[in-house]
Amino acid sequence: MDRLEHAVDETLRSDYGVSLSSAVQMAQAEERAAVGIPGLYAPLAEILREVGRPGFYQTLASQLSTLLGCDRYLVMRYSQFAKPAFLVNNFMPVAVENFYLDDLYRLDPLYGMVRRGAQSNVLTLRQTRNQSGIGEYCDALLQHACIYDELAMLLPLFGGLVIAMCLDTKSAPFDVEIVAMALEIYPVIQQANKLHLERSLPGGGYGLLDGRSTAVMVTTPDNEVVYKNDAWVNAESSVSRRDIHRYTRSDFNRKVIQIGESVLHGHRLDNDSPVWPNGNMFFIERRSADSINADLGTIFDAVARRYRLSPRERELFKMALQGHDTRRMAQQLGLSGGTVKNYKQRLYAKLGIKCEREIVSLLMSFLADATLSSTESRAN
Repeated sequence: MDRLEHAVDETLRSDYGVSLSSAVQMAQAEERAAVGIPGLYAPLAEILREVGRPGFYQTLASQLSTLLGCDRYLVMRYSQFAKPAFLVNNFMPVAVENFYLDDLYRLDPLYGMVRRGAQSNVLTLRQTRNQSGIGEYCDALLQHACIYDELAMLLPLFGGLVIAMCLDTKSAPFDVEIVAMALEIYPVIQQANKLHLERSLPGGGYGLLDGRSTAVMVTTPDNEVVYKNDAWVNAESSVSRRDIHRYTRSDFNRKVIQIGESVLHGHRLDNDSPVWPNGNMFFIERRSADSINADLGTIFDAVARRYRLSPRERELFKMALQGHDTRRMAQQLGLSGGTVKNYKQRLYAKLGIKCEREIVSLLMSFLADATLSSTESRAN
């Protein structure tokens, strides 16, 4: 029997990059999730095939999307310190992606959750919008990101990093049956991700340890270096090298220090870590702006007062935030298209902007000021 187990283990390692024990854990998770979920095994076979390969997250998102009846998906990497990063994007235009990374990410409820260290496995955007304090205006702003509702499966990694499998709809919310199905298969997805990490780390990491945005170093329990990405090597060559060396030799666990405009933080890994059991992992990340949790209704009123908007201009301002074009505005207000255009021109002149996208940026600046004021008042 030992010989048979050894032969199976060798075959699994050579063909799929997983051990026999890991495959057994995966099968047990599949068996628990498969009850009542037809058509589960074929997608899982495709996911398992990509374990340890560059296409793993693309395949995982695609198969989940098919299984849960979606055709739009994103895979995001969230951090407690850095901006979010797109690992997979199958629907969002580049211009909208850039807009999100410029400003809109600060209203992303998932970004706020990760920054606060909150724990959750499966949730929808509609569930989080009412908990975040941004209410109905969240819908308006998210329309600029081409999203109506989003089901997210969060996979915590290490060092405050989280992978989010985001399945999106553009016209209707997710129903309770789909959310229940996602909760049932979550243990399978979690185990598949663990197998992928065991196979792909600490080498390239296939996007998780992207050297362009995050500097990473992994050491053994005895502080022997087993991995550095290019960004870490560059950081060690900078004026901060002494601070970095001193920190990595200190009692660093979960402590954060400032390195220029970035933060350095280190973490002791668990004994079952797929990166390096009982090892150490260090990150240098450029600190991004905090999430925004101010009440958007109050901020909307503040903008209207600041720029002395008339009741009609307030209506147009709100409708523009909701993504309505001139024709839709005219229909809802019972006005001609030409009249609406004239109103919009006067509105834009008052606000000192040229297009609807700048309305969102203007609102973001007010939100940032309100969040800062609220933080300072709590501190005092």
